[in-house]
Amino acid sequence: QLALRYDTTLKEKVKGYLETFVRAAATQDRLSAEDEKDSRIPEGGTPGWWTWNIAMGFNMNDHLRAGVEVENLLDKKYKYHGSGVWAPGTNAVLTLDLSY
Repeated sequence: QLALRYDTTLKEKVKGYLETFVRAAATQDRLSAEDEKDSRIPEGGTPGWWTWNIAMGFNMNDHLRAGVEVENLLDKKYKYHGSGVWAPGTNAVLTLDLSY
């Protein structure tokens, strides 16, 4: 993963960030005998992949955080090696954390 992040303070206690990042994995084609029998791994191995993602969020105070992350902006087809599922296309994750 390679990321570029910008942090800022908007008001006295409100801190925010904006981040763009790339996640990647190389081709996994050096397979063990067990991997070659595993139906979750494509014949010849798992293809390499990369995704471009963005995230932003705010710490409203010591107890409340909010954020949004948009993953796989270019809608690439990929899967983690050994996973039985292909990852979703472009998707968004909204978070709201409240802690005490």
